[in-house]
Amino acid sequence: MPAASVKAYLKAAFNADASGALKKMKPAFLFVGTGRRWPESKDWPTLAKELGYDDPAAIHSRRLAEGGPLIMKEQPDSLAAVIREFTAEALAAKK
Repeated sequence: MPAASVKAYLKAAFNADASGALKKMKPAFLFVGTGRRWPESKDWPTLAKELGYDDPAAIHSRRLAEGGPLIMKEQPDSLAAVIREFTAEALAAKK
């Protein structure tokens, strides 16, 4: 890569102002809880308030009945499916 190209790229990158785009960005959040922490008898708004979330409606949630704090090791396929569904829904909503 020619030095002039790298310098031009870095100059543009360092001088770019993405703050306007970042302020408009509304990321989607997903809380995935397991039965060990999220009992079946408790709804998401109640659990969210207990966990300290101020606006539970702004956070999507999914409950996986089985598992503990290491759900990514205990149920990697289930967790991947939940993330895949959430991502697809979030991307579809932005179109």
